[in-house]
Amino acid sequence: DVLSCGDCDNECPSPPGETAFCLDGECGSTPSPAGLGNCDGQGDTCEQDLTSDIANCGRCNGLCNVNHGTPRCDDEVCGIQSCETGWDNCDTDETDGGYTNGCETNTDEDAMNCGACGRVCPSANGTPSCVDGECRIACNAGWDDCSGGIADGCETDTTGDKANCGACDRDCDALFAAPPVNATGQC
Repeated sequence: DVLSCGDCDNECPSPPGETAFCLDGECGSTPSPAGLGNCDGQGDTCEQDLTSDIANCGRCNGLCNVNHGTPRCDDEVCGIQSCETGWDNCDTDETDGGYTNGCETNTDEDAMNCGACGRVCPSANGTPSCVDGECRIACNAGWDDCSGGIADGCETDTTGDKANCGACDRDCDALFAAPPVNATGQC
């Protein structure tokens, strides 16, 4: 390993126009054309393409590796080709496009990135969650989701809404067989 040749953290030097190699714990270098490297450590030729090989990206043994994804090597720089199902690279603020931490977000479970990066589950009057990439909400006491969709959260106050008293679609006036004279229901 050219980064730990013969000992931990003993990086083999790469003089200009040459590619470093490590053979039997000893550093060496071979003159190399741009984009090629002597990765077999024989010191004879520069047989390895360092511009696109994920096992030798930018240098011999420069392995590209992506947590929860598939790596790529473009012009001697590691990157992310794709992410596993249920994972995504939502942290792209880094100078390397998020390669360092890979596909770090579990979009099947993250309520701030549910199903896709940046898709925040609504939390009005409840506690949001993400299950298998779909938003869910557990309503706070006295609140319910009577609209039939969670986009607006738990929008109904069931402690004071006459049309949804105690539960969705429980109308106070409809509870009486005959409406009281000069009175209306109250929740």
